[in-house]
Amino acid sequence: MSGSADEFKHFETEGWARVAESYASLSGRLDRRAAEPLLDAALTARGDRVLDVGTGPGHVAAIALERGAEAVGVDIAEEMVAVARRENPRIEFVVGDAEDLPIEERSFDVVTAGFVINHLPRPERAVAEFARVLRPRGRVAFSVWDDDDLNPAYRIAAEAIEAVGGEVEDPVPGGAPDPSRFARASEAEALLRGAGLRGFEMRHLELGWPVVSGEALWAGLLAGSVRTAARIRARPPEMQRRVREDFTERAERELREGDRLMVPASARIASASKP
Repeated sequence: MSGSADEFKHFETEGWARVAESYASLSGRLDRRAAEPLLDAALTARGDRVLDVGTGPGHVAAIALERGAEAVGVDIAEEMVAVARRENPRIEFVVGDAEDLPIEERSFDVVTAGFVINHLPRPERAVAEFARVLRPRGRVAFSVWDDDDLNPAYRIAAEAIEAVGGEVEDPVPGGAPDPSRFARASEAEALLRGAGLRGFEMRHLELGWPVVSGEALWAGLLAGSVRTAARIRARPPEMQRRVREDFTERAERELREGDRLMVPASARIASASKP
């Protein structure tokens, strides 16, 4: 169990390092739009100390700073931290593991985690860490994507991979967590309550995003994902080409609205407070 978890963590760390420079091209733009609602759910106020876990290029930390908070970002991928530091020179960013934060206890008023819980092999350990570094009456908020049925970019990718077929070993290690597990309120509440947090709330977030074409959506998916991109790249070049063609055809057929594609994106934001 531990070995599988460690293997998956290494896979994720390498994957995010690989897309650090390209992430902002598409997926990062969507994450940035989710930053304000995430900070709202955490009741972030001027003067708060905000720790953004899994900060990526630092979008949440940057918006927290704009709100008058003091922000610190942490990410396990050194390459992501390098991008965050370059883009946000006024903010402190550190390399660190969400499941073992290099942060003193009771040192922050707010902990945010935007679309990171679903990437952690031991989410219970991470949320316990969030609670540890929070001051009393501090607040945690995390966001997760809904099921693929409500996020057609990933559903269409899965359908294209299945349609093309082929005997290819899954490159995603065993122990990979269910990516939409904590979009279910019962699971999210149990996770937060298990760390001693109370006053659970969950919000639904709809983020439609325009993309110029199926080809642009394909490029953004490869540039800003880990598991999906790995499953595509594990295939021989000719098979990748067929998956790409199938994906772009499906995306154009299903999502085209006039001169662009409108891609629905559905997420949940869970929050709770430390007594």
